[in-house]
Amino acid sequence: MTKNKVEKIIRIACDNIYLYDKYLIEMETHEQNIVAHILCYIKPQLDASQWNVDVEYNRENYTDTKRDLRGNSLKPDLIIHQRGPNGINLAAIETKGHWNTEPRSEDTDSLRRLQEKHNYKFLYRIELGENSYVLIPISGRTRTHDS
Repeated sequence: MTKNKVEKIIRIACDNIYLYDKYLIEMETHEQNIVAHILCYIKPQLDASQWNVDVEYNRENYTDTKRDLRGNSLKPDLIIHQRGPNGINLAAIETKGHWNTEPRSEDTDSLRRLQEKHNYKFLYRIELGENSYVLIPISGRTRTHDS
């Protein structure tokens, strides 16, 4: 799947949040709640036989906790992937509401560490403003494989 297609899917989901579920943002509900609703708008846009969408997914190799190369636990807000040890990791997304004062650099760093070990093709941050959102593509390290 192309970057443009992935971004279109995410944008449609975010547009729908502001159209149908803006109350959640107005009430500054927990980001996990909002991310779960974003998932509801992403999932129907994907071929369910090919892609899974998960919130706070923290597993690798069936039972192990998802970790970076340094052994730190990772739990991305939302991922689009194929479950299982040999599945494709398409996109990882972190989301922050305008009311959240945590440094965004922590999310960016977490996404890059996730990509470094788990080879996610695309990384994004979603900034939820009062009346609109910003979708921020994150450039990560490009992994090369010897032939």
